[in-house]
Amino acid sequence: FFSSCSISTLTPMKWYGFWLAFFVSLCGAADIKGAIELDSFTFNKIVGTPHFDVLVKFDKAYPYGDEEDQYKEFVKLIGEADLPNLLVATVGVEDYGDNKNDDLRQRFSVDKDKFPQFRLFPKDTTIPIAFDGKVTKERLSQFIKQRLGLWVGLKGCLEKFDALATGFLSLPTEEKQQALASAEAMMKELAADSKEAQSAEFYVKTMKDVIANGKASEVDDKNQEKLNIVGSFTKYMCKSGHSGCLLEMDRIIDTLTADKATHTSALASAQKQAGVYLDEADQEAAKVYVGIFKKITEKQQAYVDAEKGRLTKLLSSSISENKKKQFNFKMTILGAFTSNA
Repeated sequence: FFSSCSISTLTPMKWYGFWLAFFVSLCGAADIKGAIELDSFTFNKIVGTPHFDVLVKFDKAYPYGDEEDQYKEFVKLIGEADLPNLLVATVGVEDYGDNKNDDLRQRFSVDKDKFPQFRLFPKDTTIPIAFDGKVTKERLSQFIKQRLGLWVGLKGCLEKFDALATGFLSLPTEEKQQALASAEAMMKELAADSKEAQSAEFYVKTMKDVIANGKASEVDDKNQEKLNIVGSFTKYMCKSGHSGCLLEMDRIIDTLTADKATHTSALASAQKQAGVYLDEADQEAAKVYVGIFKKITEKQQAYVDAEKGRLTKLLSSSISENKKKQFNFKMTILGAFTSNA
């Protein structure tokens, strides 16, 4: 391994890749081609870094069965896709002997009676996003698409149309209409009766259904291609990949620059927007956004960095589950402010 490259010529980024490969080789992750194995020692060297989004499967040490077969198919699909910053990893948990990796299971509140469990860790965070539902290669792929905005070529899906479908469910009606017009224009460019044209036609139909009825029409469970397309239509996810954020507030964040005048105008816009929300959960989220905007007008980016540090320490202490949930959500929203303030 060491003889395969000249160590003295490695750049900092290549050094990182060098050591990643080294750790993977130590982990012995040959059981599933395309997935790496993590343990209590290597976990923090990979997860939470600025280099990779990591999907981690927590499972018993020697899994088998239909769900494991679907996981292997998913790993193969990801491996064939051009996604250089996404890693798929496995944490094998043992409940005997030294209880290997059980500390990681407890750290992320994974119920061993519900194995396999999946947790997605976007770059720069150890706050996981849990995958819920039946384990299939399609559902796992949709999960990655929805949470990270990465395109995974599922059967029947078209990349340009998926770009319009992502976040479509959260758009105002006027913007939905604009997306529909774009989809119809792209559809006309496709060869009539081609497989792509058939898929495009269903994207357009689904957009019209959502605009008219607020949701897509029911699809036959046996029609996987149409199920894949419907699964591409998502609500807005904030920049960290976590749900619960507010599209309008994140758009206001995008107006922030180093100029303090933008901080004042952004605060005014956020306070005005906060009065629009009717849903109780949205109102609570809006309060968090406005509170951060206020602090930024006083302390700029220094507040974001200091608050993230403070919350990180609190989350590692003994606090109630309710407080942990509250602090994790604020950390998620703070992530959207990083480098903008």
